[in-house]
Amino acid sequence: MRLLYTLLAGLAIAQGAMAQGNSERTVIVSVKNGVISVSPDPANMSKNHQKIVWSVATAGYSFANNGIVIAGDGTDYGDCGKQGSSSTIYACKKLKHVDKKQFKYDVNLINASGQRVSQDPWINND
Repeated sequence: MRLLYTLLAGLAIAQGAMAQGNSERTVIVSVKNGVISVSPDPANMSKNHQKIVWSVATAGYSFANNGIVIAGDGTDYGDCGKQGSSSTIYACKKLKHVDKKQFKYDVNLINASGQRVSQDPWINND
């Protein structure tokens, strides 16, 4: 009986977490023949997303110090930077949500030879 209660409690916690939704939007950054692509593009941010996280999926590439630069006055997205000691994970917090607002941003990577490559995709607020 105790096992049943434990299982039911775990299920309730999991359902509650799913009901809250994921508060992060993940964007995968890839490089092919020296050209950056991101997926999804555009990165659609719902009202529930509080952070956008970019992850480099191609070996030999890492984020530059200014790995992600979001256009604007800094009031919509901020607190951007590499995550922990990782050079392949970069994140920005969403500071406010304005429906249907679009943001151009730059992805800046460095390859194993120290050469910089950049791309400028979009973020859309749903």
